[in-house]
Amino acid sequence: MWNVTRRRREEATARVTRMELENYRRWDEEIQRLKEQIEDLQDGGIKSPRVTGMPKATSKAGDQIGNRVARLSTLEGMINDLKVRQARIRDTIGRLQPTEMRILWYRYIDGLSWDRIAEKMQYSQRFVLRIHSKALRSLEEMGPGPQNGCS
Repeated sequence: MWNVTRRRREEATARVTRMELENYRRWDEEIQRLKEQIEDLQDGGIKSPRVTGMPKATSKAGDQIGNRVARLSTLEGMINDLKVRQARIRDTIGRLQPTEMRILWYRYIDGLSWDRIAEKMQYSQRFVLRIHSKALRSLEEMGPGPQNGCS
């Protein structure tokens, strides 16, 4: 348990990498997929055992319920972990200079193309790419963010 808490704290204060930025929107898709799995588990109800008064082998309904609860808990934990990662990325991007922040936000959070970003910001695409490179360097140089009370 302690290692999990320690790992989460380290992840919450670690630098954001370009790979994480690129994964941000994939994590949205993964969160949606996990939510659908949760809905399927919740909608899939467990059939009540038939009570006949006759002796029989132990019921597996309890096992099914236990397994379902454990799976729901696991899926909810996975969703939470992805949301924590996404929040860390948003928080870190928010610490950049306004122009750098907007470019990274448009590109990685909103998923806009370079052409669309340049159009939206009224800059040339070349200039947008230059600012993007500078923003990535800023992320590399930036120390870990505030710990947000993680323990």
